[in-house]
Amino acid sequence: MARTKLGTLVDWLVILGTIILLLALAFGIYCFIRPGTWSRTIDKIASVWDSTKHRGDRMVNDSWGKVKDNGDHLIESVPREKIKQDSNAPKEN
Repeated sequence: MARTKLGTLVDWLVILGTIILLLALAFGIYCFIRPGTWSRTIDKIASVWDSTKHRGDRMVNDSWGKVKDNGDHLIESVPREKIKQDSNAPKEN
Protein backbone atom coordinates (compact mmCIF):
# COMPACT_ATOMS: atom_id res chain seq x y z
CA MET A 1 0.00 0.00 0.00
CA ALA A 2 1.40 3.38 -0.99
CA ARG A 3 2.09 5.91 1.74
CA THR A 4 0.37 9.24 1.52
CA LYS A 5 2.22 12.52 1.70
CA LEU A 6 0.47 13.32 4.98
CA GLY A 7 1.55 10.00 6.46
CA THR A 8 5.16 10.65 5.48
CA LEU A 9 5.00 14.15 6.95
CA VAL A 10 3.64 12.82 10.22
CA ASP A 11 6.41 10.21 10.31
CA TRP A 12 9.07 12.90 9.85
CA LEU A 13 7.49 15.10 12.54
CA VAL A 14 7.45 12.18 14.99
CA ILE A 15 11.10 11.40 14.21
CA LEU A 16 12.06 15.09 14.64
CA GLY A 17 10.17 15.28 17.93
CA THR A 18 11.88 12.12 19.17
CA ILE A 19 15.33 13.46 18.27
CA ILE A 20 14.62 16.76 20.06
CA LEU A 21 13.36 14.89 23.11
CA LEU A 22 16.48 12.69 23.19
CA LEU A 23 18.77 15.72 22.83
CA ALA A 24 16.96 17.49 25.68
CA LEU A 25 17.27 14.38 27.84
CA ALA A 26 20.99 14.09 27.06
CA PHE A 27 21.54 17.77 27.88
CA GLY A 28 19.62 17.34 31.15
CA ILE A 29 21.82 14.42 32.13
CA TYR A 30 24.94 16.40 31.21
CA CYS A 31 23.75 19.33 33.34
CA PHE A 32 23.14 16.93 36.25
CA ILE A 33 26.66 15.47 35.95
CA ARG A 34 28.37 18.87 35.46
CA PRO A 35 26.80 21.39 37.86
CA GLY A 36 26.84 24.98 36.64
CA THR A 37 26.37 24.06 32.99
CA TRP A 38 22.73 25.16 33.05
CA SER A 39 23.59 28.57 34.53
CA ARG A 40 26.40 29.17 32.03
CA THR A 41 24.17 28.11 29.15
CA ILE A 42 21.33 30.41 30.23
CA ASP A 43 23.76 33.32 30.74
CA LYS A 44 25.23 32.78 27.27
CA ILE A 45 21.77 32.61 25.66
CA ALA A 46 20.74 35.79 27.52
CA SER A 47 23.82 37.69 26.39
CA VAL A 48 23.38 36.61 22.76
CA TRP A 49 19.67 37.52 22.89
CA ASP A 50 20.38 40.95 24.42
CA SER A 51 23.05 41.69 21.83
CA THR A 52 20.82 40.60 18.95
CA LYS A 53 17.84 42.53 20.31
CA HIS A 54 19.95 45.67 20.79
CA ARG A 55 21.25 45.47 17.21
CA GLY A 56 17.74 44.89 15.87
CA ASP A 57 16.29 47.77 17.88
CA ARG A 58 19.08 50.06 16.68
CA MET A 59 18.49 48.99 13.07
CA VAL A 60 14.75 49.62 13.32
CA ASN A 61 15.22 52.96 15.06
CA ASP A 62 17.79 54.10 12.50
CA SER A 63 15.58 53.03 9.60
CA TRP A 64 12.44 54.55 11.10
CA GLY A 65 14.31 57.76 11.89
CA LYS A 66 15.33 58.13 8.23
CA VAL A 67 11.81 57.40 7.02
CA LYS A 68 10.31 59.85 9.52
CA ASP A 69 12.78 62.60 8.67
CA ASN A 70 12.13 62.17 4.95
CA GLY A 71 8.38 62.13 5.55
CA ASP A 72 8.54 65.26 7.71
CA HIS A 73 10.56 66.99 5.00
CA LEU A 74 7.97 66.03 2.36
CA ILE A 75 5.08 67.21 4.53
CA GLU A 76 6.77 70.53 5.24
CA SER A 77 7.53 71.04 1.54
CA VAL A 78 3.85 71.00 0.58
CA PRO A 79 2.60 74.58 0.16
CA ARG A 80 -0.28 75.40 2.46
CA GLU A 81 -3.03 77.82 1.56
CA LYS A 82 -6.13 78.72 3.44
CA ILE A 83 -8.82 76.23 2.64
CA LYS A 84 -11.88 77.89 1.17
CA GLN A 85 -14.96 76.90 3.06
CA ASP A 86 -17.80 75.67 0.94
CA SER A 87 -20.78 78.04 1.24
CA ASN A 88 -23.17 75.07 1.39
CA ALA A 89 -21.25 73.32 4.16
CA PRO A 90 -22.56 73.77 7.72
CA LYS A 91 -20.47 76.16 9.76
CA GLU A 92 -18.87 74.90 12.93
CA ASN A 93 -19.07 76.94 16.13
